Order: sequence, then C-alpha cells, then structure tokens
Amino acid sequence: MGTTVYFEKRTIGEAMNAAMIIAYARPFSGNDKAASFKIPDLPKRYLRKLDKQGKQVHELIIKNRNFRMAHSDSRAWDLVPQVLEIPNGRNLIMPVHEDTREPLSKDAISTLISNCNLFMDAILEARKDLEEQLQEYLPKLQVSDSNDS
Repeated sequence: MGTTVYFEKRTIGEAMNAAMIIAYARPFSGNDKAASFKIPDLPKRYLRKLDKQGKQVHELIIKNRNFRMAHSDSRAWDLVPQVLEIPNGRNLIMPVHEDTREPLSKDAISTLISNCNLFMDAILEARKDLEEQLQEYLPKLQVSDSNDS
C-alpha cells in the first residue's frame, strides 16, 4: 500500500471514529443549556440498562469525546518533547504525545452498537407509552387519500 493510500485510509478511519464517538455522546452531552427550545438529554435511567461492559465503554466514549476530541484538552495530549539521538551526531527534538485520535477497539465498537440498540429499544417503548397517554391532548391533523381528487 502506498503512503498516500495509507494516509487517506487513516484519515478516513480517524474521521469515522470521531463521528461515531461524537454521535453516540450527543444525547448525553448537555450542550443545549442556553437554547430556548431544548431537546433534553437522554435520562440517566437508560444507563441503568447497560451491563458492566456497556457502562465501561459508555464512560470511555464520553471521556474520549470530552477529553480528547471535543475540547482537545492539553492533558489528553500529554506532550513531552524528547531528543532523538541520531548516529551521525545530529540530534532531533521530537514531540512525543498520546494518540488523541486512537480508534476504539472492535470490542468497544461492538459494545457501543449493543448500547445503542438497548437505548433505541427502551426509547421506542417509552415513546409508545407516551403516545398513548398524550393523544387526547394533542391537535389532530387529517390526512386525505391522494386518489380522492
């Protein structure tokens, strides 16, 4: 694989990983605090549905989102300049740091998907219950058959 192809695939992989983490974390981020019409965060009760591994991956993803991606926290980089001693006597200063774009493992991604499925099932069940309770209080819209014309 050529260098250009490697960097293109790495860049796409990093972008997909970041998008996955940010999308997963969005319902838990609390970013809408100042909005006049706020879509609420997913209630904490949904987190109780996760098993131990699901909770660990959830916490890892939220930490990655907050600490490594969304805010580029300087501590996440753990930057330590070091001197690379080259045999020809010409030393080079190199910034050694944590990989803040390190991808999630396959196991973590699998658990993330499982978490999403658990949340979605619970949300759909709650929506069904709410729809039944609220129907009599909401305005009705009539739908006509387009063949009636």
